[in-house]
Amino acid sequence: MARRSTPKVPFSSKPWSCGRSDGGNDGERGAELARYLEEVRRLGSGRGYDDAGSAGSALAALAASMSEALAGVRLAGEAELAAEVEEELGLGRSVLFEGAHGVLLDATRGFVPHVTSTDTTFAPAESLAARIVPGRPLFRLGITRAYATRHGAGPFVTEDPGLTEALPEPHNVPNPWQGAMRAGPLDLVALRYALSVATAGPVALAVTHLDRLSGLGTVRVATRYEVDGAPASPIPGVRPLARCRPVYEERPGWEGDLSSCRTPGDLPPEARAFLRFLELPEGLDSPVVLASVGSFAAETVFLGED
Repeated sequence: MARRSTPKVPFSSKPWSCGRSDGGNDGERGAELARYLEEVRRLGSGRGYDDAGSAGSALAALAASMSEALAGVRLAGEAELAAEVEEELGLGRSVLFEGAHGVLLDATRGFVPHVTSTDTTFAPAESLAARIVPGRPLFRLGITRAYATRHGAGPFVTEDPGLTEALPEPHNVPNPWQGAMRAGPLDLVALRYALSVATAGPVALAVTHLDRLSGLGTVRVATRYEVDGAPASPIPGVRPLARCRPVYEERPGWEGDLSSCRTPGDLPPEARAFLRFLELPEGLDSPVVLASVGSFAAETVFLGED
């Protein structure tokens, strides 16, 4: 796949994280934690407990579950962090600053009130990097699935119950505070907006879950919105979004198991064409540097010169 050059990645390789990369039992742990939290809600409401002992058992189980989840987390002061980052860079390694939420959940730039309470753009990492390693180059990587999802309430212009049923989420189980995961075709309107407010610098893209679109036939992509048949502004407010309808471009789908693909040439031609389309100005106008084709870290295609 011939493509424009992308800057080398100066920050990646040895992040501090408590996450799993081995396809472990995150779904089961999430369901267990949800059950514990529901018990705590019952405790707060005064329902369902005959004595303090049963209430205490629920709290103890919740504490144990959360302690296990947080066991790999270490908090470091800025000076300590700066020293460790400098050490890693001095060894020729890279450092990854990882975000936790999508840009559309940002406290001020997202679809209020369906947002988190923090800044979910690149700004916090950019500010921290500028303080602890001033002058170092940054490589910004935006991550999107090959289709759209939303976990919880809020506007979702491309939501498609049929696609939600076709693409079940074994590791994002329904829970009391968010409900079920919803899915829909990729929404370029929302993604263009996210890119425009995420940072002033260039952003490369990682497209995940490409394998999950295999065998679904035509792949639809929302390229613009309409309200009552008339073009809508790219990102209106939350209330008008409920009236927006997506306008789709249909692209050829592909078949087969992609999990063994490791190079662009291994991908079906239609999948390569889909990724190339996302790079164009009428797509997302950003280079796609990798695509995931399975649940494991090794199941990744790095996109460069053929």
